Amino acid sequence: MSKSKPWTPDEDKILLSMRKKGKKYKEISAKIGRTPRAVCNRSSVLTKATAERDAEIAMRRKWTRKQKMAFIGKKVGEGMVISSVAPLVGCSIMRARELLSEFREMERERRSIPTRTRPCCKCRKIFTTQHKCRFLCDSCNSSAQRMGW
Repeated sequence: MSKSKPWTPDEDKILLSMRKKGKKYKEISAKIGRTPRAVCNRSSVLTKATAERDAEIAMRRKWTRKQKMAFIGKKVGEGMVISSVAPLVGCSIMRARELLSEFREMERERRSIPTRTRPCCKCRKIFTTQHKCRFLCDSCNSSAQRMGW
């Protein structure tokens, strides 16, 4: 087994940027001039180093409640387990779960469909709907359905 040449910072940058773009190890290896296996191994080393550095920074930091929620939501979304994320923000697993559920609720509200308030075309009563093509209020809509419209 021969000793390979050391990785340069430029090669690391190319590797990380191409992985972020979703390129396969084979494509990256052709560009860098290394084997796909070497690229795969280096990618895992760099990813682990980045995760450890993030964890170290996170543990020394003072967190606001909103920052904790966002960090926990991001890391769990990336695939980390809640029991691994909780110590990073300095809270218990139960507290981290509560913050995660609050974060998800806030995300749902942020992404929710806007409601529209308009008058009913039949009775002119003001009603609220999430559907952009609904022009009858609930009572007029149910009577229209009974008549087969």
